Order: sequence, then C-alpha cells, then structure tokens
Amino acid sequence: MQGTRTVASVPERLTGYQFQATRWTLDGRYVVFLTIYAIGKPLLDQTLVSIDTESGAVARLPCPDCTTIVGDGGDEVLAYQADYQQIWSVTLRSGKPSQETRIAIPKAVSDDHFIIGAKGQAVLAITNVAQSAATSNSESFYLVTAHGAVRELAAAGSESEVAPIAATGHSAIGDATIAMGDSVHGGACQRAGFIHMLDPTNGVETQVELVDAYPPNYEPGRNGGLEIHDLWWDDKGYLYATVESWICNGGDRKITTPSSLWRFDGKHWTKTDAGPLAMVRTLAGGGRLVLSQHADFTTYNEPIGGPLYLEQGSLSRTNVATNALYISTPDQASIP
Repeated sequence: MQGTRTVASVPERLTGYQFQATRWTLDGRYVVFLTIYAIGKPLLDQTLVSIDTESGAVARLPCPDCTTIVGDGGDEVLAYQADYQQIWSVTLRSGKPSQETRIAIPKAVSDDHFIIGAKGQAVLAITNVAQSAATSNSESFYLVTAHGAVRELAAAGSESEVAPIAATGHSAIGDATIAMGDSVHGGACQRAGFIHMLDPTNGVETQVELVDAYPPNYEPGRNGGLEIHDLWWDDKGYLYATVESWICNGGDRKITTPSSLWRFDGKHWTKTDAGPLAMVRTLAGGGRLVLSQHADFTTYNEPIGGPLYLEQGSLSRTNVATNALYISTPDQASIP
C-alpha cells in the first residue's frame, strides 16, 4: 500500500505466518515472498513471487527447494535452498537466476531464515537440534556471501525461543545493528523475555533486559513473564519493541502491562504508546501504520487478524484493512 491506496493485491498463501515471511529488495521497489507448498508435495514446487511497487506488476519464478529469501542490494534477492545447502541469487528485473553457490552450513532441524541482507552477503539463522530431551532447540547465526564464504557469528542459548528480529544499517545506540527477541520458558505461565544485540561486522553479541517494562516484583522466569511481540528500528537508528508483561496467579496470567510500544535509547526503555497494539511502523512522509491486535494462529482454518490503521497526526485515523496479520515495510538494513 501507499497511504490508503492499494498498489497490488496477490491472493497467495505465504510459506508461513512467521516473522519476515515477506521481504523487500534493498532499493525498496520490490516486495517478495515464497508461496506455501502443498502437503505431500516436494519443496521443488516452491515459487518466488515478486510485486513491483511502481507498476503493481506481479511476477512468479520457480524457486525449487527455497526456504527463505532476503534482499541483496538493488533489485536482487538471495534465496537459500536448504536441502542443497545452496544460495541462489536472482535479479528481479530480468527474472533470471544469476548465480548458484554451495555453502558449508549445518542443515536446519525445523527452520532456517535470512535476517538481513546487503550486496552479496546476508545473515542466516539455522535451528540446531537439541542434544537431549531435557533441552530445547537453539539457533546459530552465520554471515554468508553469494560466493560461498561462511562465518559463524553467534548462537542463541538452548531452552530459548527466538522470535522477532530486526536489523538496521545505522544504530544510534551502539555498534550492534541486529536485534533479536528471545524468551526462556520457566513453566506454563513463567517466561523471561530479553533481546540479543548483534554486531554482524565482528560477531560481538550483548544481551539487553527490558527492566523498565517488568511487572511489579518480577523475578525473571519465576513469578511472571514478559513477551516481545515485535521489534523494529526507526530511520534515526533507535530500537522499538512491542512488549506485554504479566504476573502469575496460580497457572494463569494476570496482565500488568498490555501490549504496548517501548523505545530504547541505549540505556533505558521508555513507553511511547500504552496501546494495546500489536505492531507499529512509522512512515517516511509522516504518520504511522498501527495494527491494533495480534493475529490468532490457533484456528484450524485461516488465521484471524485485526484492523490496520493509518494515523496522520493525533486527529486523523483511517482504517485501511480489516483482517491484517502483520506489517511489512522496506528494510532499514545493510551490512558494512
């Protein structure tokens, strides 16, 4: 969409409603995603769909065995072919693959996804198998190039669940330009939420706690919980998070802070919108998009979304969609 105008509408199911299923080329012209493959059919039937935001034209290109994609500079896209452990480079204006390169990375157990792309390189997350029934899967992160070079960056600890991920080309709060939401489950109600900050140039990782958003008398992972629903960077290089917190009343959650928007200045988190809301994105020309409620993926049929609003100033609010699942905007990301 551009404002309230729909540029293109594509009646396709995505490969999943996971974070970053829909990506953008780095020049902001093309939206790309992989279509879902039918149960019982091989990944060889996978298709890469691109939408030209200038003309609204929709193109489809066979992308056999592709499991994740990312913008790669200009109008190019990198696709990862998991079974072949191969990166595939596609130029969208010509619609033809330009390069295929094998890479030496462990195969994912259940998931792999690109996080951030730049000219000829990207950060790829790979799920690692649990070593025993007592531990959960973890994720490792690799810097890979279109020429096949690989460097391991970091790993999220076991018993964790990596959720939203956001990247930027410029951070105003330090050297790290990738933020990864993470949570550790201590029980049916207990959950500790925090953020990994990663510098892709050297692999240095730090952990950030959301202390300012903690519920009263909170002991992480013991008597309550905190969940990070969404992460994004603004154009000034500041990190935002949509956060919900609660305390445990027996085995039930008692919400203390509904899903609300917080801004990180490098030291402290400040609540900027009390919500409740699911996702927010600011727009270059002013205003913002607000998804008012989280999508429900527990239904047996299609997931249930919520209303999406375009806000321009404090008095202007326009409903632009009624069953939106999430917001996808052009990446702020680049890798030096």
